[in-house]
Amino acid sequence: MKDAEKSKEQLLKELKELRNKVARLEMIKDCLENVLENSPDAIGIVDRRGRLLKWNKFAEKLFGYSFNEIKKKKVFEFYEDPQELSNMLKLLRNNEVVKEYEIKMRKKNGQVIVFNISIGLLKDSNNQLIGSVGVARDMTEKKEAEEELRKYRQQLEEMVEKRTSQLSQANAKLQKEITERKSADEALKSSEERYRSLFDGIPVGLYRTTPDGKIVDINLALVQMLGYPDRQSLLAVNVTESYVHPEDRDKKKAVLEGEGIIRDFEIELRRYDGKKIWVRDSVRVVREADSGAAYYEGSMEEITEKKQLESQYRQAQKMEAVGRLAGGVAHDFNNLLTAITGYGEITLMELRRDDPLRLNVEEILRAADSATSLTQQLLAFSRKQILQPRGVNLNETLTDMQGMLQRLIGEDIELILGLEPELGTVTADPNQIEQIVMNLAVNARDVMPQGGKIILETGNVFLDEAYTQRHLEVSPGPYVMLAVSDNGLGMDEETQNHIFEPFFTTKELGKGTGLGLATVYGIVKQSGGHIWVYSEPGHGTTFKFYLPRADAAVEAVKAEKLAELPYGEETILVVEDEDALRALICRALKKFGYKTLEARHGGEALLICEEGPDPIHLMLVDVVLPQMSGPKIAARMAHLQPEMKVLFMSGYTEDAMVHHGLLDQSVPFLQKPFKPVTMVRKVREVLDAQE
Repeated sequence: MKDAEKSKEQLLKELKELRNKVARLEMIKDCLENVLENSPDAIGIVDRRGRLLKWNKFAEKLFGYSFNEIKKKKVFEFYEDPQELSNMLKLLRNNEVVKEYEIKMRKKNGQVIVFNISIGLLKDSNNQLIGSVGVARDMTEKKEAEEELRKYRQQLEEMVEKRTSQLSQANAKLQKEITERKSADEALKSSEERYRSLFDGIPVGLYRTTPDGKIVDINLALVQMLGYPDRQSLLAVNVTESYVHPEDRDKKKAVLEGEGIIRDFEIELRRYDGKKIWVRDSVRVVREADSGAAYYEGSMEEITEKKQLESQYRQAQKMEAVGRLAGGVAHDFNNLLTAITGYGEITLMELRRDDPLRLNVEEILRAADSATSLTQQLLAFSRKQILQPRGVNLNETLTDMQGMLQRLIGEDIELILGLEPELGTVTADPNQIEQIVMNLAVNARDVMPQGGKIILETGNVFLDEAYTQRHLEVSPGPYVMLAVSDNGLGMDEETQNHIFEPFFTTKELGKGTGLGLATVYGIVKQSGGHIWVYSEPGHGTTFKFYLPRADAAVEAVKAEKLAELPYGEETILVVEDEDALRALICRALKKFGYKTLEARHGGEALLICEEGPDPIHLMLVDVVLPQMSGPKIAARMAHLQPEMKVLFMSGYTEDAMVHHGLLDQSVPFLQKPFKPVTMVRKVREVLDAQE
């Protein structure tokens, strides 16, 4: 009898322990139910055959189906694209979790929208698959409330009630009571594990804290997000310690105390390793029914990458704004500097060496050169790439690249090489030189969709003090020139003012980064070189690069005396559409004794020839002009002035003019930019040449 009483007391004790466990389980259920029922996302739970077991309120609202309608369907019926579904299931089988997978799903009203879906597998205590849980988020709206835990709660309550009822029949056989107790323990343990699996399987950070920041519970997703080694390490931390800016915690607390809920609050947190991350926090205030104690329950989503992209976009906008502003200032200022520098050089040539005004003019030119350098610096962004320079022969580089370049530009574009046989070497990074050529070749290809020609030329040149005075960043001495020309669309003056700015592009959105020519500019500058471009709309583009020769010493350039230059008395017709340049050319020619006539275009030139009684000995004409090209003007004037000689000038190279069909190779040609003394010497050479 005593043994029976002891057994009964033991059984009652164990029953009390079981009831305590049931109470704890109820508390866990209430906590999970509150979190899931109020989730801003649609959450669904399916069994291993794809049948929906849970479907929260927000999912009903989002998809338009009630639970009674949806429980007869399989989850696969909602996916719009079978291939997308197959890909997602394959990813789930391989990784046991799918995070933020974009997929199209159909609502009850037939509307198809794109969801961001995350799925985790559910397993029992034996690690056997029992189903899966998914979180779906409409990409256009923030989801609210979790809804679909009712069925699991009801099943658990029925099971606990059944087990409790069985245990209340304490007068049954002892063995039966012990068996029932063990069964109840196992069922409770299984249910607890299942709910914990669901809580930790959701790929969104979930938490519960007290108002003063003490963490009550968190899921594994939040532990991983904040980089802590385990759950206990994070539970030991007060959440206020993770805020990078403590005032953010105060702002959030003030809103919660006033409104009871806050959504999409962006804050910066500090991880366990010290790294800072951005999260989007949604929180609500809940109170315990019995004690009235307040808690904060919420979810966190990391948005660090999104914030970084926003920062990069703002930086790109800022750089573009600075570049455009600099381009506008430089364009207007250079027009003034052209006249100042040109007339300053002419004035300097007219003054005696002992004239006291020479110092004033030289100071003006130095100031103009400094101003020119400033305008160039406005358009230049420094490049900091690490170079590996060595002696390079550009002829060998271009020859080695010829096959690759031809494949790059396509068969409908002709690649022509004009290489200087005795070309000097330069000190440069060969990989960067190849990058320059490839960038320009690709740009040229893109402006010639119907095919065309790309000409690569090399040459030995000497840049003297007169040239370097107009280009402050250039030192006088021997250089190796690399020219890349095309007969594509060309560029107007506005476009040329911006081509070296980072992120400036004339290509369609998504087809160009705007960094190609900016990179070319940086490479040339970092290699100690100089870059120059000439282009006219409809007539292609020429880029010239001057790199210091490595196999020749820099020699001092002596100023050329005016007395050594050739004078003349002939009449010269200057045809040039740029007013400042035309005036400068005529001023220089008059300085050396020539008579000059001026024309802006072909119509004015023909009118001068028809009305002028005196013969014209030479016409100095730009190749590319509005209304009528230079060669066409020369052809029209041949019968009016049969003895007149012609000297063409252009910013394009002579070989490019020949290959583009604008000039015959035997026609005299003057390459822009040129010094006044160079022009005078070439004019005299053409006038004295025998037919």
